[in-house]
Amino acid sequence: MDAFYSNYDNGAIPILEAIRIVSLSQDGKTEKADIYLLKAQKRYKP
Repeated sequence: MDAFYSNYDNGAIPILEAIRIVSLSQDGKTEKADIYLLKAQKRYKP
């Protein structure tokens, strides 16, 4: 999670969404995780 929040663009993303994105990535669903990450970055701009 620290690595996730070390990126400035991810700072405003709520913890539950961050956990979902990291979990998808860890489960090997990187494309889906990337899509969710991009949507979250647009929705929660710092």
